[in-house]
Amino acid sequence: GYENNYNGVQIDEEEDEEFYSFSLDDGYVHMPGGQEEEEEKKYGGDDRTQFNGPQTSLNELGLTIPKGLGSKTGNAIQDYHPVIKNLLEQNIVLKETEIPNTITRDQLPHLIDPNQKFPFWSFLKDMIGKDLSRFTMPVWMNEPLSFLQRLCEQIEHLYLLDKANGSITPYANTATRHKKPFNPLLGETFEYIPPDKSYRFIGEQVSHHPPISAGFADSPAFQLWSDSNVKSGIKGVSIEVKPLGSTHAILKKHNDHFTFRRPITQVSGLVLGPIVVDNFGEVTVTNHTNKDVAVMNLKKLGMFGGTIGDITGTIKDGKGNLRYKIVGNWNKDFRIIDAQTNQETLIWEKTPLPPDNAKMFGFNKFAVQLNHLNQEMLHQIAPTDSRLRPDQRAWEQGKAELASSEKHRLEEKQRARRKVYQTSGKVHEPRWFKEVIDPITNEKTYHYNGGYWESRESQNWNDLLDIYTDNPV
Repeated sequence: GYENNYNGVQIDEEEDEEFYSFSLDDGYVHMPGGQEEEEEKKYGGDDRTQFNGPQTSLNELGLTIPKGLGSKTGNAIQDYHPVIKNLLEQNIVLKETEIPNTITRDQLPHLIDPNQKFPFWSFLKDMIGKDLSRFTMPVWMNEPLSFLQRLCEQIEHLYLLDKANGSITPYANTATRHKKPFNPLLGETFEYIPPDKSYRFIGEQVSHHPPISAGFADSPAFQLWSDSNVKSGIKGVSIEVKPLGSTHAILKKHNDHFTFRRPITQVSGLVLGPIVVDNFGEVTVTNHTNKDVAVMNLKKLGMFGGTIGDITGTIKDGKGNLRYKIVGNWNKDFRIIDAQTNQETLIWEKTPLPPDNAKMFGFNKFAVQLNHLNQEMLHQIAPTDSRLRPDQRAWEQGKAELASSEKHRLEEKQRARRKVYQTSGKVHEPRWFKEVIDPITNEKTYHYNGGYWESRESQNWNDLLDIYTDNPV
């Protein structure tokens, strides 16, 4: 049976002038440098959010821990932001959604049949001979997360940033994710703060042509920012995606500033199956503070199969001396070998997926949390947050027809706004990010402007777009 796997593929799918484009969910890489033993288990499985060493709260470092209008649940609907109030009272999806008080959840509200057949051949037939930039993706090709939430997933293993000098986060999630995320609407946002408040993430859909999501994460230990700008193409019966920009990570303890570019991703088996996602190519990680460099080679899967995910590489110090060898597999584990002592250290090992993960779009524990919406969040998150998106919420609940109709409604509203802008000559400006040329890489990137968490604290969202309600543009 067919399982669509456009894992990490972002397609500009709803406009008349659409074009085929993609983004990746990705891990990130940084340098190892110490001899600590692997302490993977202490972080509590796939939803790890803690760091080695003494814990420092965001508040202690002068980083605001947002509170919203109220930390208690059960507040009257009239206390919510007008857009959120409108959605809860009038939207066909949200007004029927039971929103719990729980901080986390163990599974999605609806378990799917992983063997369910979808009319891919019929869909493919309609695409033959047509411009791929002008088709709309059916909702059954999606998983119930947005690309902003997928961008946030790279933070799942940020605890590794605080180990020694670092390691690689493999692309382990790509092996089980057989759907593409929802394309965020222009101006859509997503925030994430784990229960222990050890870091915070904010993302925004900053561009629609091409579709680009930008994200920024901050904690007492690190800063990390990246975006989803890529170059993509179809080669035979495969889709190949090449990231265009670099990911930046700063470790605050030593002010180490790392950059790296994600590997190439290839999705094959789209027609005859089985669907295979391969990440391959050379990944260079540079520490711009001390000039250490790691070079990793992700082996490409051969035409006739073989082992997928093998990694080899080297780490050299700023003087060019070999310090470590790198071995592993992005779907299993990652190790470093001391070039002098030959001592091998396990840095990362894939943990078991939760029960019924195949019935939850292949999600691990961290991914299951990302679209969780509780009562407290209703008083905190921006009215543009992905958790409030009705079509995505309906699809998470297994309501396919309702998800499709809401998806169409939201796309029509976005189209109407675009026409208003074209008529008036107005150009959309991202609210929380600014496009710049990075002084280190000389590449186009998006820098976080600041201000989101302050607006969250005061609940001042007056200048944000209304992208989800039935209200006219």
